[in-house]
This record gives sequence, structure tokens and C-alpha cells, in this order.
Amino acid sequence: MNFEEAEKIDGLRLSWNVWPTTRLEQVKMVIPLGVMYTPLMNQQECFRCEYPALQCRKDSCQAILSPWSEVDWTNKLWVCPLCLTRNVFPPSYNHISPQNMPSELDQNATTIEYEQAIPVGNPAGAQSTATQAQQSPAFLFVIDTAIPENELEAIKASIEQTLATLPEDCLVGLITFGKHVNVHEIGYTQCNKCIVFRGDIHNDEEKLKNFTVDRIKHLLEVQPMQTGIARFFQPIADVLSDFNEILEGITVDQWRAQRACRPDKCTGVACQVAVALMEACLPAYNGRIMLFSGGPPTVGPGRVVESSLAKHLRGHRDIVKGKAPLYEPACKFYNALSNRCVSNSHVFDIFACSLDQLGIAEQRIMCDNTGGCLVLSDTFTTSVFEESFNGLFYSYEVPVEDEAKDGDADEEAFGQTVLAMTFNGEIKIRCSRQIKVSGCMGAVSSMNETSTTCISSNEVGLGQTTKWSIGGLFSNTTLCFLFDVANTDNASASGNDGAQNNNNEEFGYIQFITSYTTSYNTAITRVTTIGIEFVNPLTKVGTDKIIGGFDQEAAAVILARLATFKADSEFEPDLLRWADNSLIKLVQKFSSFTKGDIHSFKLPREFLLFPQFIYYLRRSQFIQVFNYSPDETAFFRATLLRENVTNGLTMVQPLLHAFDIPPPEVEIDDEDDEQNPIVGEEVLLELSSRHPERILLLDTFFHLVIWYGRKIAKWREDKIWLNEEYGHEYVWFKKLLLAPKQECINRMSTKFPCPNLIECDEDSGQERFLVAKLNPDNSKTVGNAPDDLATGDVWSDDVSLKVFMDHLKKLAVNPQ
Repeated sequence: MNFEEAEKIDGLRLSWNVWPTTRLEQVKMVIPLGVMYTPLMNQQECFRCEYPALQCRKDSCQAILSPWSEVDWTNKLWVCPLCLTRNVFPPSYNHISPQNMPSELDQNATTIEYEQAIPVGNPAGAQSTATQAQQSPAFLFVIDTAIPENELEAIKASIEQTLATLPEDCLVGLITFGKHVNVHEIGYTQCNKCIVFRGDIHNDEEKLKNFTVDRIKHLLEVQPMQTGIARFFQPIADVLSDFNEILEGITVDQWRAQRACRPDKCTGVACQVAVALMEACLPAYNGRIMLFSGGPPTVGPGRVVESSLAKHLRGHRDIVKGKAPLYEPACKFYNALSNRCVSNSHVFDIFACSLDQLGIAEQRIMCDNTGGCLVLSDTFTTSVFEESFNGLFYSYEVPVEDEAKDGDADEEAFGQTVLAMTFNGEIKIRCSRQIKVSGCMGAVSSMNETSTTCISSNEVGLGQTTKWSIGGLFSNTTLCFLFDVANTDNASASGNDGAQNNNNEEFGYIQFITSYTTSYNTAITRVTTIGIEFVNPLTKVGTDKIIGGFDQEAAAVILARLATFKADSEFEPDLLRWADNSLIKLVQKFSSFTKGDIHSFKLPREFLLFPQFIYYLRRSQFIQVFNYSPDETAFFRATLLRENVTNGLTMVQPLLHAFDIPPPEVEIDDEDDEQNPIVGEEVLLELSSRHPERILLLDTFFHLVIWYGRKIAKWREDKIWLNEEYGHEYVWFKKLLLAPKQECINRMSTKFPCPNLIECDEDSGQERFLVAKLNPDNSKTVGNAPDDLATGDVWSDDVSLKVFMDHLKKLAVNPQ
């Protein structure tokens, strides 16, 4: 079964593609019944209708017509496959017949989109110059000025470059902060006018208690009905030059840090003011708050550390032992702000760049709940920030209506450039009676929909609801849903009679209904409906079908997400023991062996790579927090909860490619770059993959590491392809050096956030980025010639993959 090809159609990957008939058998399968769903997968080739979706009339169902529905063509009725309710087609469907079916009944339309234009309305009823005929998104930039000047210049340059490419009707606003917060009135053109909010209010309990979002809205005196919005938000077309002047006038915060103290930075107050400003001016409007943070907040609500350098930033041990007194209050503060953003459909993005921690562990929830992006890097001058920020504003052209084409026939191109970003995303799930939804693991927040009958009492992830708010959606946004089998009657699967009784429930159905708003004022509802086959696992045929439907890659990523959720929601969980026990129980269930005989152990073909995935998961940054700060761990885990199976598996088990010297019989033309290109070959993640005459490329998703063997590094330093003594004998070497760099460029263009590129030589300090991810097995290098080996053994407390597998087999054949 080709799971990747199936994913391209509906954007779905299931850990088990065939499910058991009872809850007890589901528990015995160890790995949860999980579904990885990418809502925006394959948008260009998806069926699209320009009329409303046809819903089931049952209030607790409201599923949408799909190819799985039974249709009575004579009486114009359709039966909902989820609740079995008979529904009447509306008069607009009177023309349908088996020869003239609507798109939603096409057998290939398991995923379909319904597109409708949103009625044009003024934001918050405003009658101002900021009101546009089309509801283009609004962007509020929140810039940290208590940072070095070169980094501030990099932020300003990136924003100016982005503004030049945005649609002209987008609204923009600006807030700067250091020790205090400045809200810029960009609509006041006579001079640079600001409203200043004091940031260092944490020492005054009375002021801190009264300083709320509602109080800030009152102080801003925004009056939407009387052109009040135009004070703070203006369309780019009207204010571009003035906005750039304001940006150029921003300087480093004048409140210098005191001796032996960190700079005073009121990031929490700035976020609070930004949320209040967006809520006051543009409630329920497509908007993004973009925070550019260059250090930890030290004053005001939401601070994570004291100003004095004598007080160190919290580490993992401090949080666990309760020695981080500012951690819990900061988390509650930012959680409350995220809830305000969710209620107003606003997205919160964070671009955090600093060599020290910034408080991302506390602030991460603002991105998770609103669907915003989180980018963590060393400085704002790196390509990680620049490429990630530019990638967020990816745009494309959409065709205009035929009438518009006729009116503008003189134009060369008929199309409109729009932003690819989406807003106000929501997703709800409907299931047939055999299936219950346990919860969702991803960047979502609950919408507390409990009126349906498909909610499981076993909550895993964010459960007890069938509807979640996604906020901002990206093309790679992937959500993980966990399900339970509703049948708890074990007698139905106890024998052949039970299997015959369940023939009428051979399939169950799940429908994913995703709705979101585009940047060009269009509401889209995407519906994906799948059928799940149920079998009796007590029969050999049923067991074989369950084994054949196991997707080990999806199962590994779902287990990684589950480990991440446990780490975030439980107190000091023993994740290593949990992962090991899950693996042992799984192989004992599905492997074949003779008790006590380790040599008789055999796994089915569908499970062969799964122990290897768990081995690398145990060593990954998602479980091992040693040598990682809480900010780095929060960034890694937040990214895992957004990515699809392919990228998630790359984070768990990195990819390693080797670029070798081409053999003599292969001719490399120096003039033609496209002829005979040097292509990397995927190799094992082993120490033995290193070789002095080889270039390695390691892809961990977060980093791209190019490693040069010592001989390759020496030839590169000598520039042998330019040496006239050798003539044109080494012209291929230049292409060999360019091949991994070109591969890195290709990979960086498809990843968000942009990965950090690291180049290192054998025996150099940066080599640790490669060696730390390799299987620490030195035994495979014994007996080779010294010139064929990469120098330097690896000393590690981690066991090798071979030792891990030997212990797994031993525990599997000797069950306790």
C-alpha cells in the first residue's frame, strides 16, 4: 500500500488503515488509531464548487454530502452515511441523475472545496479611509528596540522589503517597545505621533491589576464609527512612504541597561497593547500581530527573568523543581492574551532572535492557539530570519471573473496577486456510530462543541469537543486526530458468529470539515470524507489486513506527537520508559517467535523500520532535553505539532546524503552545468558513512549540515581545479563542491521556518552537529584501512542501534 500517494489525494495518513471491531482489541494494538490530516494539501487539483454545501438535516450530525452517501435518484433523496438520516435534495438538485451527478457525488471527490465570496463589509462598521472595498488582511508590527543597532536595521529592512510586495489594500500598523511601549499613530501625517504606555509597572500591584486589555482599549480612545481606526491602521497604498519614514526614524531604545543588568524590556506589555489595539480597531477581522523579539522580557507583566544578571534564566530543572517563580504567572498571562486573539480571529506570530533565551517557552502558547508561526534564530541578520519572514508572505495569482476580463481587455495579464496566507480557520469532525473522536494534537484551541454524539470519554490531546479553532493555516499545517472504537462489547468479536453479525458495519466513516477565509475575501469550506474498514482481529484474515494497513512512518510521528503532548501537559513524565514499553508491547503483539529463542524473532515487513524510528525518537530533542534550553525545546515541539509526516519523520530520524567522487568512466563537462549533475545518494545514519573522500549532507529539518572529509577539505583549500599543473583533470571537483550547496538551496526553499545552514570539516568543532545525530556504533569501522576512515571515535552514553535491537528481541521473546 503506497501511503504517500494516497496522502497526495486527501492529505491523510493513518497509523492503522484497517481498524478492529472492539475497543479491547484496539487497546491491544498499542499504537493509537491516529489520523494525520493536512487541510490544504493538493489545493490546485481539488474539486471546487461555487455554491453552498448540502448538509444533513439532523442537528447533531450536519455532515456534508459525499461520495459515500447513498442516493435515491427517483425520489431525489440521499442517506447520510454517518447517521443514516434520509435527506431530501433541494430544488436546485432536481436535474441530477446517474448520468448527471453533482461534483460532490463523484467517486474521486472524496475531498472537495466549496468557495463563496464574503459579503463586503466595513471592519467594525468603520466609515474611514482605512475601510477598503475588499477585506484584505491587516498587519500589526511589534518591534523590539532594546537590541543592537545592526539587528534593528535588519528588522526594518525586512519589513520595508515586504511592504513593497504586499497588495496595496492591506492595512498596516506599528508598535515599538523597549522599557516602554510606543503606539504609532501612522494616520497623523504632520509628525511622528505616539501614544506611550509605561512598561515597568510590575512593582505596583494596583497598577498591574488595573492594566487590562479592556483598560488599554479605553485609553486608546478608538471610535470606529468616527474614523478612529485610521489613526493606527492605514492601507499600504496611502501610507507607504510615510510608514517607511517612521521605520527609518526608529532608533535603539534610549533607556540603557544599568551596570550588571539586562536591558529593560516590556515584551508582555507590548503584546497586551497589540492585542487591545487589534481588538479595538479590527474585531473579527483578518489580521496578524507580528512580534519581533530580541531578548527576554524583564519588566512588566509576562516577564520571565529579573533585570539583574545575578538572576539566571530558568532551565528545565528549575521549572520541574519549582525554582522558576516567574514561569507560571507568565504562562497564564500569555494564555489569556491568546484567548483574546482566538475570539477575534487574530493570528499571533513570533520572530525571536537572540543568543540567549527570550521567554519562548512561556510565549509559545500565543502561536499555538492562534495558528501563528514561531521562528527562533541567533540574530536578525541571519538567513533563517530573513528567508522565514519573506516566506510567510508568499503570494500567487488568482484568475479574475470573465466580466472583469472584458472590462480590462487592454491589460496583458488577467489575474490578481493575493497572499497565500489564510485566516479564521476552523475544523470539525463528524463520525459514524462505530467511531468516537478522542482529541486533537496540534496548533489548535477548543471551540467546546459538545452537541454531537461522536465524542469519546477517553480524552487524549485536546478533546471533549468535535470542533477546533486553527486560526492561521499554512500549506504544510498538519493536525493529528486520535479516535476510539465505539463498540465495547467484546462478545461481537469472540467468534465467527460475531463476525457475521458485523457484516453490515464493515465500514465506518469520518468526515473532516475545514473552513477558512482567504486573503482575497473568500470563504472556503473543504470537506474530506474517508471510509475505514473494520475487521475481526481474532481471525487470521482480519489480523493480516490490520498488519498490511500499518503505516509505520505515520505511527512514529503520531507517537512523537503524543510524547510531546505528554511532556507539555504532564508533570515530569518518564517518556523513555513509556516509548520503550509501547515498542515492546507492539512487537510482542505482531511479531512471530518461539518463546525464549531470540533467533526465531521475526517482524512483519510493515513493521521492520518502526523500532529504528523509536530508537531515534528516544535520542531526539523531543524527549532528551539535556543541553537544550526551555526555549529551544518549546520551538522544536511547536514545529513538530505543525508539520506533516514526511517532515516530522525527518525531525525524528534525520536524512543523510553522500556526495562521492564520480567514477572515471563518468565524464563531467565543466561548461554544461546541467549535463551529468552530481546527485547525492541516501546513506545510513551511521558513523561508517563518513569517509575522507566524501561530502555528507545531513538534514534534521532544523539544520542542514554539510560535512567535508579531510581529503575533500584539503583539495578544496588547495583549489585543485584551478591548478594548471593538473590541467582539466579536476574540473569535476568544482561541481562536487557545488552539488550539496545546491541541494541545500532546494531544501531551504521548501521548509518553513528556514533551516540553519552549517558547513564543517572533519575533526572541526562544528562536526558535532553531524556526529550527535549518527548511530554511535564504532564496531562497523574495525578492520578498514586507516586512509579509508574518518578519524575520531565517538564516545557516547547512548547504546547503538544494534544493541538496542538485541535487547528488544530479548525482551520480546521473554515476556514478563
